[in-house]
Amino acid sequence: MGYGKRKSFDKRFLGIVLALCLIFGTTLPAFADMGEKPSVTLKVLNPPSKEYRVGLLVRGEPHDPEELEDEFEYVNGDQSYRDMFKYEGDGYCFAHHPGSGFFILSSEDIWKGAYNFTYYAPSTFKVIVVSGDSCYISDQEIVSSRYACYAIFDCETNELYEDIEAYEEHDRTFFKRSVRFLILTLVIEGILLFAFGLGQVRNIVVFLVTNVLTQVFLHYRNWSYRRNDGSGLGASISFIGTELLIVIIETIVFAILMKEKDEKRWKVVVYAIVANLVSAFINLPALR
Repeated sequence: MGYGKRKSFDKRFLGIVLALCLIFGTTLPAFADMGEKPSVTLKVLNPPSKEYRVGLLVRGEPHDPEELEDEFEYVNGDQSYRDMFKYEGDGYCFAHHPGSGFFILSSEDIWKGAYNFTYYAPSTFKVIVVSGDSCYISDQEIVSSRYACYAIFDCETNELYEDIEAYEEHDRTFFKRSVRFLILTLVIEGILLFAFGLGQVRNIVVFLVTNVLTQVFLHYRNWSYRRNDGSGLGASISFIGTELLIVIIETIVFAILMKEKDEKRWKVVVYAIVANLVSAFINLPALR
């Protein structure tokens, strides 16, 4: 290929790459409400009967009677709901959604034998179980050690405690998903490495070592944030910030250590940006 044709090809190639960057960059969905929310997944042991209601109690002032009645009418509740809504004792009352007038109710569908209190459930709470004339309130108050709390309440002993096994299962699931994303990232970015004409052995070694280290850091950072205090928007910002840091690091590392046969360093730089943009697009579901 002559110099003029090769130069023309390089310009077309760069134009295609920049167009792809624009497409990926403008189509990445940005959901302010994405990611995990503060939630409670509660298992009830030894329930009083087949039909019962479960609620969360938090420290607070007694509710206004009219507010309780309005809430009761809104959910078309039975007497068990009414008993839960009107419980006021020992400085505890029924939990509200932050900033709204709605009480936090468990999902009607039981998932894996547990009740789910989703979307900004309290991190500090007691549990109340009502069935007919029976009312069970946990002796303990949980201060959740994680953003998404897993807990167990035993009606016979009134004991409330965090579900360590559920936490461990959650961590294993996150680890497996992260490994899948790591493999997918290496495959996609590896294909792009050859597409950019950077498939020399030296470049492959640099690519593998750098990507494994940065991807492990990315997923550990994501796991740590979600485990402790990662809100949906906060997790998104953390993810984007970490990805930008990785783009900068990988661009510098690739530019220094990778070789390009025609000494066109811009190819290495553009590759680092494009590969990481595609990687971010692939890894985005990890936030949902």
